[in-house]
Amino acid sequence: MRTVLNAGRVFRLDLPTFFTTFPVRLRWPRADLYHLTTQTYAGVLVLSPPPGPVVVTVHDIIPYLLRNSRTLTHYTHAAHRIFDGLAMHGLRRAQALLADSEYTSHCLQSELGIPASRIHVVPLAVDHERFRPKTSDMNWRDKYRVPEVPFMLYVGSEQPRKNVPTLLRALEVVHRTRRDVCLVKVGSPQHGSARGELLALAAGLGVLDNVIWIDNIADDDLPLLYNAAAVFVSASVYEGFGLPIVEAMACGTPVVCANTAAFSEVAGDAALLVPAQDPCAFARAILSVLDNPGVRNHMSASGLRQSAGFTWHRTAVETAAAYGEVTQTAYDPTR
Repeated sequence: MRTVLNAGRVFRLDLPTFFTTFPVRLRWPRADLYHLTTQTYAGVLVLSPPPGPVVVTVHDIIPYLLRNSRTLTHYTHAAHRIFDGLAMHGLRRAQALLADSEYTSHCLQSELGIPASRIHVVPLAVDHERFRPKTSDMNWRDKYRVPEVPFMLYVGSEQPRKNVPTLLRALEVVHRTRRDVCLVKVGSPQHGSARGELLALAAGLGVLDNVIWIDNIADDDLPLLYNAAAVFVSASVYEGFGLPIVEAMACGTPVVCANTAAFSEVAGDAALLVPAQDPCAFARAILSVLDNPGVRNHMSASGLRQSAGFTWHRTAVETAAAYGEVTQTAYDPTR
């Protein structure tokens, strides 16, 4: 372990964490089928494949899609680029891929040349016992220093593709008519310089005192924030699914989000979809929710209906169906 840590210091890389994300070797027990639960594990299918058919869950291949972008890239080290590329090669060797969305399925076909016949679209889901309409416990406001004013809620990181600056600019536009509104941002930065840049932007826009940053939140408190929010917002430019959107809808919270990536697929007609880079369009949509109880109630009901289709039972059934198809193909002597 000491040798690994020393090597990591030389290469300026946290090697134990890195190889947890991009493993190079796994111990394969005897099994009829193997399932890798995220796409970054797929490099082992090149370096040390298992002795049987493999299914890989692919949440997205966004780092690979943005590999040549200077502003949106996920790669922070040359090793990330190399091993993510290796994982993309590994995906081509899997007998089947479970894509979170039609968007991710399309990316696998267009970017990696994987035939549609090997891809099963199996959406993610939420725990509807946790994420549901419920009466808010006011204690959480003191705990996270959230004032008793209407607030926009964003749950996610500050990676460039998440496009948080558009939300800050939208808040500034909202403030021209509604000074009582704030933005609550939940989630750790996950990007080196992003927090400082966002703080500087918020200060320049005059909304710094109206943004609450919550890096870590207790699991039981997150549904309370969804329920208390006036509107959930996300301006992400690239997304493989959009789980926070489903969580918000399941709590009956109106959603305003970008009309990009998988958002329109996940939200359907239950959200207000606007251009990702248009703060004024976001502000108009947000104000339509804040100022119109009829709009708010309609969106809440639509969101509950839309989110009801995303259950873990459905995910399990569709995953099991993919297992059955792969094992039948792998062990059918007539094929």
